[in-house]
Amino acid sequence: MTYSDLGRYNEALELQKPLLEVSKQVMEKSHPETLTRTNNLAMTYSNLGRYNEALELQKPLLEVSKQVMGEDHPDTLTRTNNLAMTYSNLGRYNEALELQKPLLEVSKQVMGEDHPYTLTCTNNLAMTYSDLGRYNEALELQKPSLKFQSKSWEKSHPETLTRTNTWQ
Repeated sequence: MTYSDLGRYNEALELQKPLLEVSKQVMEKSHPETLTRTNNLAMTYSNLGRYNEALELQKPLLEVSKQVMGEDHPDTLTRTNNLAMTYSNLGRYNEALELQKPLLEVSKQVMGEDHPYTLTCTNNLAMTYSDLGRYNEALELQKPSLKFQSKSWEKSHPETLTRTNTWQ
């Protein structure tokens, strides 16, 4: 993870792939640690722009995560968001939308409307609407999201600035 944090994704990949295989053998495919390692590898692929390889890991990962941890578990929510973002990166916006709309509702229920994760989900959904040319729907999401964010973070916080720029 340190290699990933440093942006040294190829070096992270060299360690993550064998680590995941050992984890599958020693524990099992559905063990929470194995699921985390699978997610980490998928994110490394995404960071390298290798979205199809990330997708191959993320789709089954999400299904197992739902079974093992439940649909409302924070790790499952994160994995749902990651898969949606991979779909977006591949230009598969309708598939991203199918995940993002229910994800936002669950996030609001589990974490609250003004939680930073919910605000991120709101912004991601709005970006997908924009990518699909559905600008009015994007704007409807972004204006209230910015108000929540302004209460949570300072106006000069990088996330506030990013989200303000996104909807202006």
